[in-house]
Amino acid sequence: MLELLFVLLVGAAAAIAVLVWIASVTSWAFLIVVLAVLAVLGLVCALALFRLATRYWSSAYGYRPVAGAQHTMVRTADGAELNVELDGPRGARLTVVLLHGVAADLNVWHHQREALAATPYRAITFDARGHGKSSYVALRASTVGVRQLAEDLGAVIDELAPAGPLVLVGHSMGGMSVFALADVRPDIIARTRSLVIINSTPGPYGPSVTLGLPKPFAPVYLLARRYAVATFWLASLVPERLRHAFGLGPFLVGMRAMATYGNQPREAVRIAALGIWHTPARVLADSARAIMSHDEQAALSGLPLMPVVVIAGRNDRIISPAEVHRWAPTVPHVRLVVLERCGHMTPLEHPDEVNEQLLAIVDETARHLAARRPEPAADAPRPRPRPRPAQ
Repeated sequence: MLELLFVLLVGAAAAIAVLVWIASVTSWAFLIVVLAVLAVLGLVCALALFRLATRYWSSAYGYRPVAGAQHTMVRTADGAELNVELDGPRGARLTVVLLHGVAADLNVWHHQREALAATPYRAITFDARGHGKSSYVALRASTVGVRQLAEDLGAVIDELAPAGPLVLVGHSMGGMSVFALADVRPDIIARTRSLVIINSTPGPYGPSVTLGLPKPFAPVYLLARRYAVATFWLASLVPERLRHAFGLGPFLVGMRAMATYGNQPREAVRIAALGIWHTPARVLADSARAIMSHDEQAALSGLPLMPVVVIAGRNDRIISPAEVHRWAPTVPHVRLVVLERCGHMTPLEHPDEVNEQLLAIVDETARHLAARRPEPAADAPRPRPRPRPAQ
C-alpha cells in the first residue's frame, strides 16, 4: 500500500512537472489536447488493470457449501429477514455462533464451518441485515454504535439456540456486536462460555483508523474518519449499475490494497471483493455510521470470567495491531494471537491458524462443561414459569 502510494505521488509530481514545462513552451490549447490524450490513456490503462485483476482472481474459488448445512430465516423485531445457515447435530450441548464483518457475508466463515462440521458441536452462521441474502431495514439513528446488530444477534439466538451454553465468534463488525451484546442482552452473555474475537475492538473505533499509513499521512486518515459516512451516503445516490460499471476489478484491487496483505490466497481477495460488490452503498453508509460511533469499552469490565481468544493480523490496516494490544490485555483470561503477514481478512487469509485456535477453545469449553452439571441442549425449549397457586 505504501509502495503504491509512493509510486502514485512520484508519478503525479512528474506529470505536473511535464505539464508545467509544456505550458511554458507552447499554447494552452495544445496543453488541453495533451491532457485529454492523457485522460484517455489513463482510462484505457485502468480498464486494462481491472480486467487483468478480474482474470487473475477469478480462478480462485469463492465458496463451496458445507455438506449437510440447513437453511432458515429469522425475522427481527423491525422486520428484517436474516439469512441463517446451521451446521452440526440438533441437540448438541454446545453452540458456536459466528458473526461476519461489514461488507461481507457468511461465506467468510466457510473454512471454520467445515472444521466445526467434523465436531459434535452446533454452528450458527448468518448474514447481517443488508448483507448477503438478508433483507435490509435501516438501523435506528437513535441507537448508539452497533447495538441494533447485537439485538439481531439476540433474535437469532432466541430463535435457534434458546437454551444451553454458547461460544461467540466475531470478526471485525461481528466482534463489535459481541461486545455490544453485553449491554443489550446480558442474559445471553451469561450463557456464553467463551469468546473468539478476530480483527476487532470494543471501541472507540474512530480514533484507531489509520489505514495503515504512518503519522506523516495523518491528514489522509483524519479526513477518511471524518467523511467516511458522508462518502458512503453520496455513493448510495449512484445507481448500482453505474457503481458496477468497471466490473469486479476495482473491488479486487481495493480489497487487495486494504483488506488483505501480501501474496495471500486469492480466494481471500475474491471473497472480500464479492462481499463489498454485493453490499449496497446505503448499507455501507448505515453500517459505517454505526461503526464510527461504536464504543463498548465499558462492557469489558462487565464481561463474566471466561476464556477469550483474540486474534489480530500484524498487517491489518483497518483494525491495527496496536489497537488490539491496547484493549486485549485488560480482559481476564485472554489469549492474544498476532498472526504475521496477515491483514484484516484473517479467517480467509490464515484459515488453518484460525481453525486451530477456534477448535482449541471450543474443545476446552466442552471439557469444562462436561466436568460440571450438564446444561440443557441449545435447541431445547425455554423453561416456562410455573403458574402461581390461586390465592
